[in-house]
Amino acid sequence: MEIGRSVAEIADDDPGSHVINLVFKGGRPHWVYVGLPGHAGDADREVDEATLNRIHLPRRFHDLVKKELGPGATILVTNSRVGARPLERLTIMDAITPLP
Repeated sequence: MEIGRSVAEIADDDPGSHVINLVFKGGRPHWVYVGLPGHAGDADREVDEATLNRIHLPRRFHDLVKKELGPGATILVTNSRVGARPLERLTIMDAITPLP
């Protein structure tokens, strides 16, 4: 279920897409990478503070979405078009294994 979408400014020259999940370790939240094609080596690597500090979101969006985040929340960061039209709903990831 999508809970939000926003433009973000990322002070980085990495043109790739990344998916990160929110997990709790020792009672504290941590973002960890999901391995994607081209970034398989990132799987389960924690997103470090330097990386987080390069991401700039509109303050209102951040404040609204932050209240909705919990264990298992997933964020897609991409410079690719996500839908054909702005705010178009589509499934990006699904936990169901497709049948052959």
